[in-house]
Amino acid sequence: MRAFNAPISNRNNRMTFAENLKGEEKDTMSNTFEKTLILGYRGMVGSAIVRRMADQGLPKPVLAGRQQLDCLDQASVRRYISELKPTSVIVAAAKVGGIEANRTQMSEFMYENLTLATNVIEASFR
Repeated sequence: MRAFNAPISNRNNRMTFAENLKGEEKDTMSNTFEKTLILGYRGMVGSAIVRRMADQGLPKPVLAGRQQLDCLDQASVRRYISELKPTSVIVAAAKVGGIEANRTQMSEFMYENLTLATNVIEASFR
């Protein structure tokens, strides 16, 4: 995976992320976001990422929620990602709760979120 040095926005002339890139970086960025998979696109973070990608003129991402993929099932995650072959994967999926749920179920939330992220990361690098 590659990191990009272009700023998200330029206060002086309000260029988009894509417009800030030049030459080879721009070509690489286009290829990187060609088939982006966003997991957890309905939540606060995931929906903000989808909106930002649209605002920045990036290609429309592939969206997957719980109905399409159970990220806690390692075999399903491996199969889904190997069939889809995304160029980028954004993990915005997470088990979340209110103040009381976070207090009383802290280890369950942590376990599920670590498992979900580990399954996706492992499958993405196969």
